Amino acid sequence: MARLIDVIPMNGCTLIYGTGGTGKTTIGLEASVAKAISGKTVVYTFSAPYSFISRGIEIARGFGENEIPKNVIFIKAETLDELREVAMLFLSKPPDYFVVDTATSGYRASISLGKRGMETGRVLTEIIGLMISSSPSDGAILIADAQTKPTGEERPSAEASLKFWCDNRVHVMKLPDGTRKATLNDREVYFKITGTGTEVV
Repeated sequence: MARLIDVIPMNGCTLIYGTGGTGKTTIGLEASVAKAISGKTVVYTFSAPYSFISRGIEIARGFGENEIPKNVIFIKAETLDELREVAMLFLSKPPDYFVVDTATSGYRASISLGKRGMETGRVLTEIIGLMISSSPSDGAILIADAQTKPTGEERPSAEASLKFWCDNRVHVMKLPDGTRKATLNDREVYFKITGTGTEVV
């Protein structure tokens, strides 16, 4: 069984964006568990209820583990200031990999209208830059919501700010039959969400 992380590059900075329920957090958790099993230290920042971590346990079991490896460090950060504190905390001794899940957060990257959105994008860019520059070995994942234009096209929020740091930009969408489609540049990969993560179809 091939997972999405087997066919989509997750080194450097990877921006994963899409609307709600498309599997973005599942991909982030799966990448975190895989990195940890290979011996890497992962810091995963989030602001969703702690219950979301139970998904990570099921994903770990899909890798043959009884629980999420101890070298995945979950830190709840509900504001940009808290996220900055996390970045500074690990500046002198960085992990191998950062995951910043902004999709359900108080510092939502999806806020991109007007001055507030521009400031959100600017500060996020600064923080992500700190994380990536301090973790050159494997990089980072930024999980963000998508905005839908009047044309129906989806684009990542704060796109102009974030593209400077992100080497890979993966758009995820849910199809009518429940299958998901991940698009990286012109490449399309179809996958489904299972109880233990993703499965390429």
